[in-house]
Amino acid sequence: MNESTKAKAGLVYNVVESVILAMSVGLMVWLANTVITHGNTLASQGNQIGVNTMRIDRIETTGSPQLVAHESQDDARIAAHNARIERLEAAVLILQATPGELKAMTVEMRGLREGQDRILKSLDEHMRNGK
Repeated sequence: MNESTKAKAGLVYNVVESVILAMSVGLMVWLANTVITHGNTLASQGNQIGVNTMRIDRIETTGSPQLVAHESQDDARIAAHNARIERLEAAVLILQATPGELKAMTVEMRGLREGQDRILKSLDEHMRNGK
C-alpha cells in the first residue's frame, strides 16, 4: 500500500472511531437519564407505599370513623328491614288463617240469618193468628 492510501485509511478510521465514540457517549447519557428517571419514579412510589402503609396501620389499630359510621347506618337499615320482614311474616300468617275465620264467620252469619228468618216467620204467623 502506498503512503496516501494509508493516510486516508487512518483518517477514515479516526472518523469512524469518533462517530462510534460519540454514539457511545450519547447512549450512555440517555441510559443515565433513564436510570435517574426510573430512580425518581421508584422513590416517589416508595414514599407513597410508606404513606399508604401508615394509613393501613392506623386503620387497623384505631379503625376508620367513616367506616364505623357507614357500618352503623347499614346496621340501622338491616334492623329496619328485619322489622319489616317480621311484620310481613305476621301479616302472611294472619292472611293464611283468614280463610278459616271467614268460613266460620260465614257459618255464624248463616245461622244468624236463619234465626232471623225463623223469628220473622213466627212473628208473621203470630200476627196472622192474632188478628
